[in-house]
Amino acid sequence: MQETRGPTFVTGYEHLTLAQRLLRVLHAPRSAYQAVGDEPSGLDWFIPIIILAAIWIGSNYLTLSVLANPDLPAYQEKWVQLTAEQQALTQQGLEQYTDFGWYMTPIVNSFFSLAAVALVLLALARLAFQSEVSLKQMMTVKAYASVIAMVELIVRTPLVLEAQTPEVSFGLGSLLSEEMAATSFGRILAGADLFVLWQAIILGLGLGVMGRIPLQRSVPAVVMLWALWITSGALLSSFSTPPPQVAG
Repeated sequence: MQETRGPTFVTGYEHLTLAQRLLRVLHAPRSAYQAVGDEPSGLDWFIPIIILAAIWIGSNYLTLSVLANPDLPAYQEKWVQLTAEQQALTQQGLEQYTDFGWYMTPIVNSFFSLAAVALVLLALARLAFQSEVSLKQMMTVKAYASVIAMVELIVRTPLVLEAQTPEVSFGLGSLLSEEMAATSFGRILAGADLFVLWQAIILGLGLGVMGRIPLQRSVPAVVMLWALWITSGALLSSFSTPPPQVAG
């Protein structure tokens, strides 16, 4: 059974430059994807990811005194809960982060996330919606949605410096008490980062436009996958007590 075609590419946006398309992700994301057309170029996914990695590296550099400082109260509260072996591993991790992790992590994670999310979107489009999209199109969808991650980093950096803690959260869990935050429901809310939800909605819009899928189907599908991901992560974490999360 053939799927009903959703939004189609329209004329009027082809003149937009890559920079203009990326800016449109913030206020008119549908037109940003429509401007790409059926055949995005390699620059459509490569340039946004490079920009994301550069902003991420800059953020890590500016907050290095916070992210890799075990003497801060935010670290000390959890440091005393660690065993001697865990303390040694954590200290080693902080040293590695200070040496090269602050710039290597953004590069590796940016491209890994690009590939992983693009493959998930590709499978979703082809298996659930029978849409013959290409991997390059889905990489472009993810790359453009990364503009939201850029905004998050820009907002997060001064907050980390002001609070002198790496644990700056934009999730609903930040509104809960410590007791409630420790429950499975609290972990789910903590994982419900508003910037990530925003990015999931943009991914759904991009999937709909590039795959000619009705937006009322593509957006809920991506948001549901995101909700399933954070819910499963919260439930799994409730069965174990991992060491405190450190820099990075």
